[in-house]
Amino acid sequence: MNAVGYRIAVVVATAAIVAPAMGGAQTTTTPATDTYPRFETTEEVKAPVAAPLTRQERIEWIIDGIAGPRNVQSAALSETIDSLWNTPKDDSRAATIARRLMNHELNVAIARSVEGGLGTLWGEDPRPRHLHKETTWPRIQHAMESVVLAPRVNGQLGPAWGRMAGTVAAGVAANAWLPAEQRSPQDTAFRIADALVSRLIGNLWDEFWPDIRTKLPPVPQPFWRNHGDR
Repeated sequence: MNAVGYRIAVVVATAAIVAPAMGGAQTTTTPATDTYPRFETTEEVKAPVAAPLTRQERIEWIIDGIAGPRNVQSAALSETIDSLWNTPKDDSRAATIARRLMNHELNVAIARSVEGGLGTLWGEDPRPRHLHKETTWPRIQHAMESVVLAPRVNGQLGPAWGRMAGTVAAGVAANAWLPAEQRSPQDTAFRIADALVSRLIGNLWDEFWPDIRTKLPPVPQPFWRNHGDR
């Protein structure tokens, strides 16, 4: 199974786990994290409405995607798995994970810079938007749509031209530093498809993890901390 197939399997497994867990919910849950701003939804618009991004906020969004702890940890895990599976194939195994992670960070820097910069021309908002509805499948559909659609200033969804341009630019630019055997048109298309599937996985995680976390049992306190309270 290649990297895209692995990510698709993760998406299917996530949907299979999330649907039964969330299907019984009858009330709207409040996310337990403030990693992303919360947005109110209305019947008139499909995407939550938020204040337009300022220039400084766009710069911070770009930097967070490149160097933010959450994104770096996710990239390290993903590239470690790809390295263990040797996908794409790399006969030189020395420092493979570090090299893959560096390539990933270069790709993210290009993709985010293009998406965040080009999107200002028509008000494309790159921030993730959570649907926060009671039912599960509309939220999965929202996560899927958010791969290729992005909100405008008025909350209406439109084609995410900036995101698509950034994804393609990063996939093509990688040919400048990847080995010759990974620069074919098929390899370039594979990288673009892999980036879109990874985006879907990230959307599903952002949408459901806050709610799933509230259903998990509390983390037990270390025994020495309980002992110290006596």
